[in-house]
Amino acid sequence: MRFTRHAWPAIFAALILSCVPFVQAQSTTSGYVTGSVTDASRAVVKGAVVKLENTGTSLSLRTASGDDGSYHFDFVPPGNY
Repeated sequence: MRFTRHAWPAIFAALILSCVPFVQAQSTTSGYVTGSVTDASRAVVKGAVVKLENTGTSLSLRTASGDDGSYHFDFVPPGNY
């Protein structure tokens, strides 16, 4: 199977997120999740779609990584992600 050049950021983001089984907010009202997307050579991946999904409520949040590969979710309700 061949992937286009533009598909690789999404593939790397999916691989990275699948390696993080749970992210839990540390507050009773809300918290934040932050990180960065890199490829196998540890180069930053800009524009990768990052999805954060609550496994209990199916709340789904999405953002894209910035020019430096970083992403940030604000006001994340407590739960397992």
